[in-house]
Amino acid sequence: MQTAGSSKRFLRRGGRFNRPALGLTFLLATFFLATLQVTAVSQTDDAPPNLAPLEALANNWLKRPELQHSLIGLEVLHIPSGHVLFSHNGRKRFVPASVTKVFTTACAMDNFGADYKYRTKLKAYGSVSGNRLNGNLLIEPSQDPTLKTAELRELLASVGAKGIKTVEGRLDTASIPGGGDRFVTSWLAEDYGQDWMPPSSDLVLDDNLARRDPARGYPLITMTAGPETNTLVSSLLRSPFGPSWVCFNPAKQVMEFWHPDGPLTGGQLVGNPEQYNTAAARTLARTAGIKMNGKDIHSVMTDVPTVLGEHASRPLSEIIKKCLKESDNLYAQQLLRTIGTQPPVNKAVEKATLEERGLARLHSWLSSIGVSSSEVVLWDGCGLSRKNCFSPHALNLVHKHMAGENLRSAYLDVMPFDGAAGATTGTFRYKTGAMDSVRCISGIVITAAGEPLAVTVMINAHSPSVRELRMSIGSLIDHLQGLGSLRFAPEPSVPRAQPKAQKSTSQRKQSTPPARKTRSRRTRH
Repeated sequence: MQTAGSSKRFLRRGGRFNRPALGLTFLLATFFLATLQVTAVSQTDDAPPNLAPLEALANNWLKRPELQHSLIGLEVLHIPSGHVLFSHNGRKRFVPASVTKVFTTACAMDNFGADYKYRTKLKAYGSVSGNRLNGNLLIEPSQDPTLKTAELRELLASVGAKGIKTVEGRLDTASIPGGGDRFVTSWLAEDYGQDWMPPSSDLVLDDNLARRDPARGYPLITMTAGPETNTLVSSLLRSPFGPSWVCFNPAKQVMEFWHPDGPLTGGQLVGNPEQYNTAAARTLARTAGIKMNGKDIHSVMTDVPTVLGEHASRPLSEIIKKCLKESDNLYAQQLLRTIGTQPPVNKAVEKATLEERGLARLHSWLSSIGVSSSEVVLWDGCGLSRKNCFSPHALNLVHKHMAGENLRSAYLDVMPFDGAAGATTGTFRYKTGAMDSVRCISGIVITAAGEPLAVTVMINAHSPSVRELRMSIGSLIDHLQGLGSLRFAPEPSVPRAQPKAQKSTSQRKQSTPPARKTRSRRTRH
């Protein structure tokens, strides 16, 4: 910028001072200085983050020896602005394990609301004469993953409460288009028959597990040991945890065990929950004093039904909280099916299964909040499939969307929490994911300086020993929680030719904290 003296020399003509030109120059100079000042103020108001502490922390972490032979994805995103503050393979896809549940639970919460309740209904078709129903009873399932035997018994008690003691027809479970029993084919054989993943169904009862009463055995239905009919499948099912199935045999009206080593004493997975849970409901009805004559009365099914009773589940927020905390795979799959009960996104999935329709809905929702379809591949809603793969950036965008304004969000309230009770800074709300050679963690860190950051770490192809890996991830999160201010100090309003970088006075020295404690679980999550 020219000085006043240089301006005078520039404007002198023939030894005389040009006054009109001087006036014009003064106005232009004043306007130019004012423009610079406004620009400088604007830049100060929108000062970029001081990323030096964060970059140093992340780069040093990536150099740790236990990470050198693994595939690492790390992204830190500033939630209010959406700016990516640090990224190492942040847009690459990784096998996610159970952090997949963030997608499923967030989509369910966003679509149905925190106060949504599953409503399982019991309907009567036909006419009532005295204490006799000349028709059928029908359970209308809702995909509720939480329904228990005691709650189903209470629902069936509504029949007697209406004065009905005899039902001429049958008690059945209504079928839902695209529903029915489902065990995802992309899961590995080692997941087949394990208690961490029962088949999904329209009517879930007791987590679709047949639980044995130590005193009475299996009280609902007589159990018999079934023969092993397939040696190859039987050998695939063998594992240290002892997979087993229980299936209902409609022809014999009994339950059959199928286990490579014979019946077990604990709870077994129900192989055909639609038939099994319906049979259990019929047994509960009989024990409640309702006589079922079992006649085939199809004509009455066209009548307008009467709702005899309804069971409302706990609010969706509580269901999601358990799903995230316990990494419950069945809960996540039932939430995916619930998403699939909405109208299909296109005709291509109109006749698909509830899981497929749920995945289509989930992809559509992700696209609506800015997640690129090229960064997400999903085969289930829980994360057991090794074919799932998506980027850290995709997860962080979901966290940003669900955080809401001023980080006041019902979804954040249900995420597992790490921090002092009542603390508003230095906290972490998160979801983990773990299976063989996969370790992931994703959530929202509120730093010591109050900066809200979406943080996702995805590690694939690590060694079988995970102790050092867990310590490494815990150290990173602890240091992120302890970060000071990420902003530059305010600059003067008058621009300087060569501004000098200023160090953040709130940045504090950090020492390596003790490793974060993690639970040891044999289940895959």
